[in-house]
Amino acid sequence: MAKLYFDGNMELIRNMVISIIGFGNQGSAQALNLRDGGFRVLIGNIEDEYAKRARDLGFTVHSIPEAVKLGNVIVMAIPDEVQPEVWVKDIQPNLSPGKIVIFLSGYNVFYGFIKPPRDVDVIMVAPRMIGESVRENFLNNKGFPVLIGVSNDYSGKAWDYALAYSKAIGAIGRPGGVAVESSFEEETITDLFSEHTWAGAFLFLLAEGYNVLIENGVSPEAAMLELWASGELVAITKAIAEKGLFAQLKGHSTTSQYGHLTRDS
Repeated sequence: MAKLYFDGNMELIRNMVISIIGFGNQGSAQALNLRDGGFRVLIGNIEDEYAKRARDLGFTVHSIPEAVKLGNVIVMAIPDEVQPEVWVKDIQPNLSPGKIVIFLSGYNVFYGFIKPPRDVDVIMVAPRMIGESVRENFLNNKGFPVLIGVSNDYSGKAWDYALAYSKAIGAIGRPGGVAVESSFEEETITDLFSEHTWAGAFLFLLAEGYNVLIENGVSPEAAMLELWASGELVAITKAIAEKGLFAQLKGHSTTSQYGHLTRDS
């Protein structure tokens, strides 16, 4: 069984400069949460629309090399596919011993596309939800689940730093929040499994279901409402998370329960 953590000591990183590298979905949400929590946050980004958005929101934006030099905590929030190139060119040459590098997914470290030096802490704090929800939960004083892992514990405090950062972005220390002790390997395997199996199949199933309903005379409006637009799907998903995959069926009509439990192929 994995260890679960519901709180952390974010004062461990209170006086550190946190450099968020990238201002996309996760980067922007975490940067805003950290700033609202009173942390010293700066953004490292190339000069593009994301840099402009960060400045419009009041953040100081530096080049990526400069942000790495200035930060004590370096958060890798740029897309997985560009991380190795940016790491070699802009990040590793500017790392100094004792810095903390936080990855939001295990992908590049697990597969060896990025090989961090031994004299820095290498940590993973991977939210199990999209950036929009990371921000929304924070604003509503709700926590959210994260997988945490350590690839290199140079300081001897890497796990404590993982929990500190988890709390600083609002994941733990709030209702509904939990940090699950994991690894770069486990996060990568589970994440890719979802993205390459049920998640994609789910999208195509809804799209094909829409086509089938339209072909059988259902109006586009009724079809979209039935499949996704009403919000019922969100409510069911929420019930699954809170009550369990099958236990949530008690909230359905008996006709619905019969359909769910007998039409498995």
